[in-house]
This record gives sequence, structure tokens and C-alpha cells, in this order.
Amino acid sequence: MGKRPGRFQFNDYTSTMADSNSNNQSATKGVTAAPRSFRFTLQAAGVLVLLIFSRFSEALEVTKVRYPVPESEMDLRYEYPKQLLKLALEETIGTHGPYEIEDAKIRASQTRNEIFLRQGFNIDIIWRPENGSLDENFLPVRIPILKGALGYRVFLIRQSDQDRFHAINSLKELKTLTAGFGHDWPDVHVLKANNIPLELSSDYETLFKMLITERFDYFPRGINEAWDEYEQRHPFLPELKVEDSILMYYPLPVYFVVNKSNKDLAQRVEIGLQKAIANGGFDRLFFSHHQSMLERANLSGRKLLILENPYLPESTPKGSQYWLKVGFNQTQ
Repeated sequence: MGKRPGRFQFNDYTSTMADSNSNNQSATKGVTAAPRSFRFTLQAAGVLVLLIFSRFSEALEVTKVRYPVPESEMDLRYEYPKQLLKLALEETIGTHGPYEIEDAKIRASQTRNEIFLRQGFNIDIIWRPENGSLDENFLPVRIPILKGALGYRVFLIRQSDQDRFHAINSLKELKTLTAGFGHDWPDVHVLKANNIPLELSSDYETLFKMLITERFDYFPRGINEAWDEYEQRHPFLPELKVEDSILMYYPLPVYFVVNKSNKDLAQRVEIGLQKAIANGGFDRLFFSHHQSMLERANLSGRKLLILENPYLPESTPKGSQYWLKVGFNQTQ
């Protein structure tokens, strides 16, 4: 039987001129040429000031970050990570200098963006779920940017199938149905490891159409994704529905990752995120984007189906400040 989750908890100078022409004239008469040694000292001091200013300017060189663009005009998944990246960079202006976030010149899939990042081309940062091998190809900043929300999955389904899902009470029963998923999405390996029947696609938008045309039965989406996706597409896919009774869960941290040679950017982002966590800015931004979705998810009223994630390394953060505070009721 499925288990029911509980509720989540949750910065004069005044100058005075001489007041008589006679005083000015007498003062002028007293002016003599500065000694050569004094002029030399002034020149040396000027050079020193220029050197210091030059070094200071170098230290505050603008950090330019090329950021990936969404996969489609209706793809809203990129906005929150962009705002969080901006927050991290803002938090470190005093220590690392100004910054600019630029949109990438080329729109690309997740796989191509990974290739681009490894090559140092088009983009400087992406975000990826932990898959056990991030360190092989990238330099991850291991602070979960979604507080684990992507691992809480609800389903997009066809409206006419809601009763079928009401009848499901176990993972075994769910496995009689087929899920749709992106073939290159990092957590597809979690579903495969749990023997979830899958129909895969290389195109994000195509998955919604495949669902409606009955190529598969349900589309697992993070609770931070499902309602945005539904509202964007329901006007022209009216059969689309967010399933209302099941919550699939597997632990899934999502991290910013950069090119392995870009240690300066990784360090700046990590410092900025830690500062934002400490001063509350991280949580304020997160919940401003996701609070309504967490409430709509009705976590306490859903049947909980837990998957194992065998791809979590020992370096996975364990502090409670990094994760959603969700209590599960262990009742059947």
C-alpha cells in the first residue's frame, strides 16, 4: 500500500576662498618652485596610486556568466535558477566584484548544453540533478538549489484516466503503467534502476503531445514544475490534468555545475549561496517561487510511493538547511 506524507514546515566638504584680493596677491608672491626631490616624491606617489588602482580594478573585474536559454517559449524551468544565480552573485559583489548574466546565443537541449559546458562554449553554468558522476565531467557546487523539490513527483495525466490512478495503492501497481520521460534527463537512471516502464523522447515539448496521444500513461513532474507546465499547455491540450492522489518520491539534489577549469565561478557561487542560506535570502526566493505549488500539491493527502536512488555519493549534503522540511506519515 502507498504511504501518506505529512505537511511540510517551513542590507562638507566646504572650501573657503580667501576673502580679499590683497591676501591672494601676497600669497602668490610667496610661491616658489618645489624642490626636485619633492617633485620626484610626488611622481613616485602617483605611480604607486596608479598601480594600486590597477590592481584593485583587476580584482573587481566583471564576472560574466553566460546562462542557457529555455528549450521553448513556454519552458519556465530556467527562471528560478537564474534568479538564484543572480542572488548568489549579488551576495558576493563586495568580495568578488560586479557581474553580468548574459543569455546564451544558442538554444540547446540538455545534452548539447552539457557538451557546450565541457567545451567552454556558449554557456558557463547549468544545473543538474546528482547522477553519481557529475565530478567526472563538471565542477559541481553541491548546494541543492531546489531543496530536493524535484524529487517529489506528481504526474501529468489524461483527465479520463484519473480513476485508474485512484485505484493504484503500491509501486507494484504503478509499474503496470508506462511513464514518459526525457531520454537524456539525469534522473532517468533512477527510474530505470527501480524498473519503472518508460517511453523516452529527446524533445521536451513532444512529451506532452505523446501523453495526450496515449504513447504513455503518465508524465512524472517535480512539484516545482507540474502546475506551470499544466497552465501553459492546458489551453491547447485540454485533456491534460495534474493527477491528484499519488506522490512519487526519491531523494534528488540539483546543483549548479560549471566547467572543471572554472574554479573562480564555482567558488563565488558557493560562497554566495551559503551567505544567502545564512541570511534567509535563499529561502525567501525559493518559497516566493514555489510556495503556491507546494500548497497545491496537497502532500498530506497523497499516497506516497518511494523509489530508491542508488546514485547519491557520500558528498551529498545532509544538513537540514539544504532540504525541504517534509514529514511523512508512515501509515498505509
